[in-house]
Amino acid sequence: GGADAPGAALAPGGWLRVRVALRHARTDIVRRLETAGLELASVGEKSVEGTIAVEKLAALAALDAVIRIEPAT
Repeated sequence: GGADAPGAALAPGGWLRVRVALRHARTDIVRRLETAGLELASVGEKSVEGTIAVEKLAALAALDAVIRIEPAT
């Protein structure tokens, strides 16, 4: 595993491109994701995609609305 694994989405400078599965992508939840450091690229009904600094990943994962975080493809 790790940043050199096939399919890993490590961006330059320690940033990751991720897909975040959510209980619901309501506006207040999306704002909390942005506050946690996620720079959004797209928002769906129950997921978002964006980039986040590796060191902020744990804070993003700790949010109640987050079900799963996986590398974006």
